[in-house]
Amino acid sequence: MFIGEISKQSNIPVKTIRYYEEFGLLAQPKRTHSKYRIYSPKDLEKLLFIKKAKDLGLTLAEIKNIIKRSSRGVDATCCLVHEVFEQKIVECEGRIKELKETKKRLSDRLHHWITTSEAKKIKFTICPQIEKEGV
Repeated sequence: MFIGEISKQSNIPVKTIRYYEEFGLLAQPKRTHSKYRIYSPKDLEKLLFIKKAKDLGLTLAEIKNIIKRSSRGVDATCCLVHEVFEQKIVECEGRIKELKETKKRLSDRLHHWITTSEAKKIKFTICPQIEKEGV
């Protein structure tokens, strides 16, 4: 199938598919005499795998490592994926903590909101709600 067809079947833009080739996630496809890319059902399966991995929050570099590891068999591949998932969970927990802290700071600012007339009495550059001290 040509790039437009595999793009449609995978729901991945043509530009992204080309990028995946450049990045090394997909092998360079065979080409017709007129230089059109020709993809196989295996290429479609790999694109769908990449899409699922990205949906789980994996980076392209991580996905590339997993694809490389897959040549060593399912045990080696799943071992790597287990490690990656554990690391992703730690990263998510860190982001959740940061988000909770940001939410608290925002809530504190809202709780200590000053009126426009109060704002005009203090020194600020752009917005006193952000710049005010003590919150």
